[in-house]
Amino acid sequence: MKDVCIVSVVVGDKYKKFANLFCYDYNIATADHTGNRPEVLLVVDDYDGLDISKYDFATVKTLPEEALHGIDSNRTFGTGTVRNFDYSLKRYGYQAAIDAGYTDIIFIDMDMTIREWDVSVFDACSPPGLWAGRGYSSAGFGGGWPNTKSDIKFTPKLRALKKELNYETDWLNYKMPFEAVMYITGVSKQVIQSFIDQWAVVSEATKLLNLPMNKVTHEIGLAADAIKLPIHFNKELLSTVFKHYIMNHQTLLDLHGEALGDS
Repeated sequence: MKDVCIVSVVVGDKYKKFANLFCYDYNIATADHTGNRPEVLLVVDDYDGLDISKYDFATVKTLPEEALHGIDSNRTFGTGTVRNFDYSLKRYGYQAAIDAGYTDIIFIDMDMTIREWDVSVFDACSPPGLWAGRGYSSAGFGGGWPNTKSDIKFTPKLRALKKELNYETDWLNYKMPFEAVMYITGVSKQVIQSFIDQWAVVSEATKLLNLPMNKVTHEIGLAADAIKLPIHFNKELLSTVFKHYIMNHQTLLDLHGEALGDS
């Protein structure tokens, strides 16, 4: 596999447990790939509760202090329902990855386990761009894909953001990624940095308008579109490689207890 890393942003005690379990699971799932398995780069609020020093593939960085201002680390439920938690902190994962020299970067939410480490899924992610397991049109979750301009609809959040940013684009072909897995590949460091910077701009607009900071697919979609970073979908990222426990955190905590001795 090409020089690639897996990155995640980990905030709060529960997500530290998920990180410990992910590294345990990843170590087992990639046992036949120890010579070329991707580094796992975790960007954390602090080191309390992490127990991953035993894994030679794992590296830990801390979030900038200013990024955590006003954040309640105990409200990272990961269900998309936490309105006052800044989900745009995820962009700091990409920043840490490019700062470490990577341009092929697999961002994941940490409430994941490995189904099967199948590198062919990543190899199939071509042409260059941001690849997600699935995604949405401007109408958002459940809104479907428009066939004509008259079919175009907007979520309330997207409508507010595009007005605030005075942004127009080809909404007929507009895409927003489901951000639990996002694999950026085949583009330069400069492009990724532009994406991160534009994401920060859109995030500030979200805060200025007092919009909910969950459903960060909106910020990501606008940032990618603005800098012409193509968005593509490969369902096997979620159906073959990663298993996401977005609405089943108790199940994941139970798995943690079984594997690592506490819940």
